[in-house]
Parts: sequence; C-alpha cells; structure tokens
Amino acid sequence: MGAHALGAAGYAGKASTLNEGGDGDEVTRSEAKRQVAAMSDAVATAIASLPLLGENNAGPLGPGRLSIGRVGDTIRTIQTELQIR
Repeated sequence: MGAHALGAAGYAGKASTLNEGGDGDEVTRSEAKRQVAAMSDAVATAIASLPLLGENNAGPLGPGRLSIGRVGDTIRTIQTELQIR
C-alpha cells in the first residue's frame, strides 16, 4: 500500500507542475513538502520505511514508471523530506 501512496503522491506532483504550466522543479519540491507536512507521524514512519525509489528491483518502487520524470522526482523528494522530518 505504501508504494501506491507514493505513486499517488508522485502523480499529484506531476499534476501540480502541469497546472502551473511548466516543468518547474520548485513546484515539484513544494508539492512534495506539502504532502510530507500533511502526513501523520504514523504515516510518515510507514512511508519512510519503504525502500528508496529505484533501489529494489523486486517491488513497485523499482525501476519503472514511478521512477522517471516528474513522478519520480516528486517521490524522491518526498523520501528525502521524510529522512529529515
């Protein structure tokens, strides 16, 4: 389920960027930070326990659709933000 949550978050980052009309890294970072700030401690702990995007070939967070482009950028930013939360 955690990978699904990150996938949805990644697509929300992509949608936010498209809504702003650009490829904006800042929009992606802002959306990722907003999502992390909205997480309860329990959710943040659960999501932070998942493997980093692209590092585990066995699961949905391995190389593939979630790991590329704006979706991947958002997920990586969320995972980074969770490490410093």
